[in-house]
Amino acid sequence: GLIYLVRDPRDVAISWSSHEGDSIDERIDAMINNNCIMKTSEDLKGIPMHLSSWDQNFLSWEKLEVPKLIIKYESLIEQTNKTLNEIIVFFEKNYNFSFNDKTTLLNNILKTTSFDVLKKKEEEGGFKESLKSNFFRKGKPYQWKEKLNQNQIMKIENAFHKTMKMLGY
Repeated sequence: GLIYLVRDPRDVAISWSSHEGDSIDERIDAMINNNCIMKTSEDLKGIPMHLSSWDQNFLSWEKLEVPKLIIKYESLIEQTNKTLNEIIVFFEKNYNFSFNDKTTLLNNILKTTSFDVLKKKEEEGGFKESLKSNFFRKGKPYQWKEKLNQNQIMKIENAFHKTMKMLGY
């Protein structure tokens, strides 16, 4: 089974650009490239990894015939409790997990995994996935509305129209 966290590709372009230390236009070109390959981190010896395009990557996971839960990043941020409850139900339903005190569990998850807590941990001890800048940069959805120009928005929307519509973007 799988839990897939999907994010609006317009925001992915901004985040990925910061993460890689290159331009938003370069990241958009990579996102729409079905042959996109990215080097892995040093701990994985920089082995090339095939990513494909943003939508093909998503669709390859979405089409698997296994128990799956697709979570939109924006929902996780805007409706955290509801989304975490969906994850709990997913495990209960598909894997016979039993959680004794869900309220305590949820409170612990919220306390220990908030963006601010993770950002602080990265600042104090680093984070393996960090490349050119902090991995935990802003954590806010809809940055694309202020950061992308009209050409960048259209390029992403034209490339991923069908999948974005399916996801409600």
